[in-house]
Amino acid sequence: MRVSGIVRAERLQPVLDRRGGRIVNLTGDGALIEFVSAVEALSANIEFPAGDDRDRVAAKRLIFRVASACTS
Repeated sequence: MRVSGIVRAERLQPVLDRRGGRIVNLTGDGALIEFVSAVEALSANIEFPAGDDRDRVAAKRLIFRVASACTS
C-alpha cells in the first residue's frame, strides 16, 4: 500500500469519522473533503496534521498542508 493510502486509512479517516467529514474527491496526493459544519472542518484541520508524528525523527515526519474554504 502506498504511503498516501496508509495515511488516509490510519490518520485521515478516523478524523473524518469523528468530525463528520466526507471525501468528495481524491487528487493523487490531495483530497477534497466536505463537512456539514465550518466548526467541524476547522477542528479537523487542526486535529489531522497534529497526528502522532511528534515522536518520529525529523527526516521521517510527514508534513501536511491544509487549506479551508467556507462557501454557502
